[in-house]
Amino acid sequence: MRGGGLACLVALAASGCTLVSSLDDYRFDGEPRDGGGMDAAVEDGGLGEDGGAEDGGSLDDGGSGEDGGTGEDGGVDDGGSSCGALGEACCADSTCDSSLVCGEGWTQRTPATSPNARFDAALAHDAARGRTVLFGGWDGSTAYQDTWEWNGTDWEDVTPGSTSPPARSRHSMAFDSTRDVVVLFGGWDGSDHFDDTWTWDGTSWTEHSPPTSPSGRTYSELAFDPVRERVVLFGGYDGTDYLSDTWEWDGSDWTQMSPDDRPRARSSHGLTYDAARGQVVLFGGRDGPTRLDDTWLWDGTHWTEASPGTTPPAREATLTYDARRERAFLFGGWDGSATRDDTWQWNGIDWAPITGGSPAARSSLLLAYDAGRSRVVLFGGRAGGALDDTWEWVEPGVCGDR
Repeated sequence: MRGGGLACLVALAASGCTLVSSLDDYRFDGEPRDGGGMDAAVEDGGLGEDGGAEDGGSLDDGGSGEDGGTGEDGGVDDGGSSCGALGEACCADSTCDSSLVCGEGWTQRTPATSPNARFDAALAHDAARGRTVLFGGWDGSTAYQDTWEWNGTDWEDVTPGSTSPPARSRHSMAFDSTRDVVVLFGGWDGSDHFDDTWTWDGTSWTEHSPPTSPSGRTYSELAFDPVRERVVLFGGYDGTDYLSDTWEWDGSDWTQMSPDDRPRARSSHGLTYDAARGQVVLFGGRDGPTRLDDTWLWDGTHWTEASPGTTPPAREATLTYDARRERAFLFGGWDGSATRDDTWQWNGIDWAPITGGSPAARSSLLLAYDAGRSRVVLFGGRAGGALDDTWEWVEPGVCGDR
C-alpha cells in the first residue's frame, strides 16, 4: 500500500470509522429474508394471458453476472493521494470527496418526474449516453407505449413523436454496446405475442426486418455479449408452450443456436452477461406451475449447469450485472406463493445473500446497472398493484457517484 492508501487509513481511524475491507467482510452472514406478504391469487392475476398461465413474470435488463471480487485492496485505492475517492472505503459522506456519496445499500430516490406505476416493462442502461432506458409495461389495465430515460436524478419522457413499438408488456431489452443501441424483442399487447425486433438510439425507434426471427413470445430474456458482439436470447412463453431455444442477434439477423445441452424450457428467468468470465448467466424462472432455482452459463457454444453450494430460493427472477464489483445482482421476484424482498449476488462460483434494508417485496420489477455511476437502478414492479418507485443500490462502505 502506497502513501495515499495509508493516508486514507489514518484519516478514517482519526474520524472514528471502522474500515471495511470489502462487501464480503460483513454482509454475507445472513439467510435470505422471506419476501412474504402477497397472496398467490393476487400475484397470479397479471394480464390474464391464457388463463393466467404466465402470472408474475420478470424483466430482463441486458446486464451480466460475474464471479470476481471487488478487485481492490480492502476497498481502498492504494494509488490515490486523497481519502474518499471513487471506490474507496468510507463510513460517512464526510469521508468521501464532495461529489461522491458513501454507499448505504438500497436508497429510495425521489425524482420530480416519474413514469406511471407499472410492471412487466423493460429496462436497459445505455452506457454510451449515460441514461437508463425504460419502455412500455402494464399497470393492470393499460399497456404502455412510452419511452423514459433516467439520468441519475430525474426521469424524462423521451417518447418520440413519430414511430415507437406498439404498446406492450413482458418484452425484453438489452444494450448493444457495439452498435450503441438498445435492442427490444417480443412482448404481448393482451392478444398478440410479438416477434418484432426494434432498436433505440437515444432519439428514435427503428423496426428491423430480419430474414430469420425467434417466434413470438413473452418473458424471454436478453443479454449482450460484447466480446462476440451478439445479443443472446433464451426461452420464453408463446401462449401455449414454454420454450428452451437459444438465439443470437448480430445487428441485422437472428441465428438459432444448437447447443448439445441446454436449460429446461422456461420463462421469467434472469439473464445477464458475466464480463469477467465472458459468459452469460441464467438463473431461475418458471416452467408452468414450477419455479426454478438452477444456474446455467452460456459461452457462445455450450450451456453448462453450475453447481453452487448456496442458491437463492426458486423464483421468477430479475438479474443485472454490477460491473465494478464483477457480480451478478438479483433482487425480489415471485416464488409461486409470495413476492420476495431479498438481494443476492453471484460471484461466478456461488450465490450469497446481501443483508440489510431493501425495497418492499415485489415481482415483475425492472433492474439495470448504471456503469457510469456504479450503482444498480430499480424501478416499479408489482406488489398487490403496480408500483412507481425508483431505488438505487450502492455498495455499503464505499464512495460512489451521487
